[in-house]
Amino acid sequence: MSGKNFDVFISYRRSDGDAIARILNAEFALRDFRCFLDFDSLGGGKFDEKIEAAILDAPVFVMVLTPDYFSRCNDKGDWVRREIELALANNKIIIPINYDKNLKGIPDYLEEDFKARIGCHNFATVHKDDTFKSSFNQMVEERILKVVGKIVKQSDKAVVTVVSDADCKLTERNEVIATLQADVDSYILLGKGNHLLKAQSNEFPEISVRITKSIPEVPWEDFLEIKLADKLPKKTSEPVEPPKPVTPQPSVVTPTPTDVPQVPKIESVSPSDFRLLRTLTGHSDRVRSVAASPDGKYLASGSRDITLKIWDTKSGECIRTLEGHSDYMWSVCWSPDGKYLASGADDKTVKIWDAKSGVCIRTLVGHSDWVISVSWGSDGRYLASGSYDKTVKIWDAHSGECIRTLEGHSKYVNSVSWSPDGKYLSSASDDKTVKIWDAKSGECIRTLEVHLKDVWYVSWSPDGKYLASGSVDKTVKIWNAKHGVCIRTLEGHSNRVISVCWSPDGKYLASGSSDETVKIWDAKSGECIRTLEEHSDWVDSVNWSPDGKWLASGSVDKNIKIWGVE
Repeated sequence: MSGKNFDVFISYRRSDGDAIARILNAEFALRDFRCFLDFDSLGGGKFDEKIEAAILDAPVFVMVLTPDYFSRCNDKGDWVRREIELALANNKIIIPINYDKNLKGIPDYLEEDFKARIGCHNFATVHKDDTFKSSFNQMVEERILKVVGKIVKQSDKAVVTVVSDADCKLTERNEVIATLQADVDSYILLGKGNHLLKAQSNEFPEISVRITKSIPEVPWEDFLEIKLADKLPKKTSEPVEPPKPVTPQPSVVTPTPTDVPQVPKIESVSPSDFRLLRTLTGHSDRVRSVAASPDGKYLASGSRDITLKIWDTKSGECIRTLEGHSDYMWSVCWSPDGKYLASGADDKTVKIWDAKSGVCIRTLVGHSDWVISVSWGSDGRYLASGSYDKTVKIWDAHSGECIRTLEGHSKYVNSVSWSPDGKYLSSASDDKTVKIWDAKSGECIRTLEVHLKDVWYVSWSPDGKYLASGSVDKTVKIWNAKHGVCIRTLEGHSNRVISVCWSPDGKYLASGSSDETVKIWDAKSGECIRTLEEHSDWVDSVNWSPDGKWLASGSVDKNIKIWGVE
């Protein structure tokens, strides 16, 4: 079986789910989705091969929940169990459908790990009474079209996120392709090429906007903003009610739009041409972290030899060694202005250093276990740290005060990363999840759960739209940060992925692995375009230069390597 032959795989227990599965199959067919239903779709050939191929082929995996559906799932050889495991392992859109309202949740008799992996997929209730049509349509709208932002069967089309400042209809060739609500994200699909679109509001019929949208490649996510309401003359006849006073609350200061760093325009450099430029030697134990300064002139490295070193990237000379931690170092990062460094270590502290003098100017105490990761916010005032004590802490770098502790992970926090606009934090953990936090409130707003093993690293794309995560399951995953959907899995490493980093232009990802290699990936296609193989042990850290022309890697072999073009 090849190509996208199926859009939806219907998983059900024949003993009591056959009739319901057939009803669902018919309803999907009316909406032009092609379903795999084993009685109708198997034909000749081997049963197990056809089932597995269909699951891999179909983007959506529907679970028909009946009393018997989970009845034998503790047996890992059971066909329903095998179908679910294959769908989970291949990042399918999993939709459990509770047709009869007879299953209140996942049965207690299933093992905890299996329950946890399927429990993150919210059940959709599709009633069998006279509300069936509306509830089915709602499920398709909310669980398929909106969750992934596309009609799944049309995988050759680009996903375009559309937001309008007024309720309107969007048409192409006089056909309505989307009905938009003001300030609510909607999704349309457009093929490669130029599109002439028209937006018109029923509320303001005198206003219409013609938009030319060009889609250079597919599939990928794009964005379209429609301005309608701001074209209306301002109403002066009605008094404007003054805003109510707001009591100030102590919180993380979020940068104003003018303070948010813009993604720089980077001169295009193809990492497929990268080669080893120089090797920096001087550490006496494994190099756990490398970080390029904002101007690209210097590289900082933290090591298990309990030192932090600053290197001249052009000459490869070590110009300063910083000592002060009392136990192994894990992570280093630069402040946005390049004046300071932060480091985390096994001594349970975060230290802030004056990069020019090498003096430790502040020690942040509060974690109860190793500090594995540190990340500086874009405004330069706040620091985040992740620890083996399972928490993320936000610190005021000026005062050294811990202003917020984020709790929610059930195991070690291995990595923390600020979003470019400073509004959000992401964290990666041994509990196999990535969490996204609102930095101001400390609330966990999204948990990303597709990795099969510990997640060791997480990194935001320069535009803030995507996250990349690296895991012990040997993969790198790319996520839509807004919706929490895994949009791409990068496979090629033969062992755990320890570190990931975006190129400054957002086109590429670098990953370091315990397979002793650095891989460079095209973020859009997911293709590995370069494998760098000069290290002789685990690659613990990778970091891109601000101009995108070189990449640094630190390894258990005690060396730092700089790769690029000159």
